Amino acid sequence: MKAQNHSYYYLTLIISLLLMSTILLAQKQHQENRSQELSDSEHIEKKVKKLAERLSLTTDQKEKISSLYFSHFMLIKEINESEGQDSEEKSGQMNMLKSELDENIIALLNDEQMMKFEKFKKNRKLRSNSKNRN
Repeated sequence: MKAQNHSYYYLTLIISLLLMSTILLAQKQHQENRSQELSDSEHIEKKVKKLAERLSLTTDQKEKISSLYFSHFMLIKEINESEGQDSEEKSGQMNMLKSELDENIIALLNDEQMMKFEKFKKNRKLRSNSKNRN
């Protein structure tokens, strides 16, 4: 009887430890994910800052491009939250919006900046393709 009580005690202890470790691991992953997430405005500011550095944007261009990105993100969010569309439809809409965003940005740039932006887009596409392969 004592051996059975010890077995029950150890089994309970092991199950408790497993549950606690699972919960702690899940909490840690959740905290890591939250710390990696940026708010939309932080994400936009980061994108515009990167573009400004690479393209030597003026203050006026930065403000206009930032506005374009805010509008773009709002539309993307609406598509993501919409129901009744399959992923292919959403993907198509998002690609169309991305093209429109790029066209609107290009309209604000001078010739030198346009060439840099096209190079930036090619590098972005290469990075995206390499991420998708992994």
